[in-house]
Amino acid sequence: MGFAEADPIDECDDDIDNDGVPNVDYICNFTPVGTIIEPDGGVLGDLDGDCDVDLVDCAIKHERFTGLNL
Repeated sequence: MGFAEADPIDECDDDIDNDGVPNVDYICNFTPVGTIIEPDGGVLGDLDGDCDVDLVDCAIKHERFTGLNL
């Protein structure tokens, strides 16, 4: 089984992933289609700034909400 090749990056494209946030204002480039983003291009719920929402973000939210470190 092969993998599809990625589309070439168009250096002139002002919004490389078509999410409505210009590349120059972006925190997280190449967000997947359907990802909810903040006005600055960050992923909604990404509390550690790594451009995805995962268990680390859940632990941070839990700690902030309860004051308990997991």
